[in-house]
Amino acid sequence: MGPHCSGKEMEIPHLDSQGAYFCTFRQNGTLLYNVSNAVRIEEVSSDATLTMYRESSNSSLVTLFCMTSDGYIYASWSWTPLSTAKEVHLVTTTMYGSNDTFNERFSCGDFNGYYFPLYFSPVKFEDSGRFNCYFENLLVASINVVTLKVSAVPPSGFPRNHPVVLRCEVSEVSTDPVTLAWLRMEGSRGLLVKQDILTESHPNKTLSVTLPSLRRDQLHWQCAVFTEGMLRVTASLTLTLPTQTTMSSMTGMGTETVVRGVITMAATLGILGLLGFYCRRPNSKETLPLG
Repeated sequence: MGPHCSGKEMEIPHLDSQGAYFCTFRQNGTLLYNVSNAVRIEEVSSDATLTMYRESSNSSLVTLFCMTSDGYIYASWSWTPLSTAKEVHLVTTTMYGSNDTFNERFSCGDFNGYYFPLYFSPVKFEDSGRFNCYFENLLVASINVVTLKVSAVPPSGFPRNHPVVLRCEVSEVSTDPVTLAWLRMEGSRGLLVKQDILTESHPNKTLSVTLPSLRRDQLHWQCAVFTEGMLRVTASLTLTLPTQTTMSSMTGMGTETVVRGVITMAATLGILGLLGFYCRRPNSKETLPLG
């Protein structure tokens, strides 16, 4: 039995969210991006499609809002995956509390006739596509969700000097060009390493960076997505240094310590042998044959 719509409380966007937001990127002290954007809260018609970008990860969450000024009895959300282009019914609810959920990762908030949010978590890369909100048979909102994922090849268990490939992939590039950028993180500051502008006719939707070998200052990365000069989403990637399977790691001692231990043991055995020979020697002056 799948989950039902629950009374999750999420903050509804309001006029206080309006204002200017700033984003700055630098490389070795040189200014690369200095973007200032004004955010407005406004009503849109039902035939307009909004686009949002989200990271694909186990901790990611998407919240879609659907609101109207007129009251309705029931509402529903549907999803048209980018991969199949076939509409899938997700959730249906009514003002009387009866509801149905057709996917275990999707849930919805309480429906009061005017407001109906949809949540899904974790976000998978395959979740990209169009989400439609219906109040009864009226299409109220249409939102296009574009997903982003990052990976490293090989992920782990490789020698320290083995090259590592960082890969960032966006699920969709529509009519607007998309800029992908790899940033090496130094604390909260990101240094641009590589970027590329993807278009609808681009042969692939990925950006890769090859590290000849992994160092301690190359463990924290972010892939950023820009459209129209605005930062849309980032995805973080944290690498780990490989473990060395040498004699020192297996014994818990360094190589020098092992060598010194062998020499010390040999010297000790030699001393014990001399002591044994001395103990066997008689008090007389005869020389006994050895062996």
